[in-house]
Amino acid sequence: MTKIHIIQLVVVALMIGIVFFNLGNRSPIHPETGEPDPDGQSDIRNKTSVLFRSCVFQLTNTIASIIAVFPIERALIVRERHNNMYDIGPYFLGKLCSEFTIPDSLCLCILDYSIIQWLICIMGGESWFYFIFFVTRA
Repeated sequence: MTKIHIIQLVVVALMIGIVFFNLGNRSPIHPETGEPDPDGQSDIRNKTSVLFRSCVFQLTNTIASIIAVFPIERALIVRERHNNMYDIGPYFLGKLCSEFTIPDSLCLCILDYSIIQWLICIMGGESWFYFIFFVTRA
């Protein structure tokens, strides 16, 4: 985990938090009619999209850091593929497993969701925070 990953995560979480600021405490408004939405479907869709963005951002952030190293190791991979040692699939899977460290990614997930929860108020209460955090990370 580098400082760049942390800064990138905080900036993106703040941008999403500003866009959806105080979403959990607003009364739902229907997007087409502009009238109050008694079912709260637009509110549910907005919350779901925020949680989906968070999951996808964590995944792409992890994969992008692995793919960034690939051009540097390309000569080694070409040589070992030429010698029939292994294919690209096992190499990429091994690289993903070796560079994806659970404590680092867990710290980034907690930081990301803490910022989002504080700005957006997705769910009320501490128990909901842990529930949503672990459901989106599973």
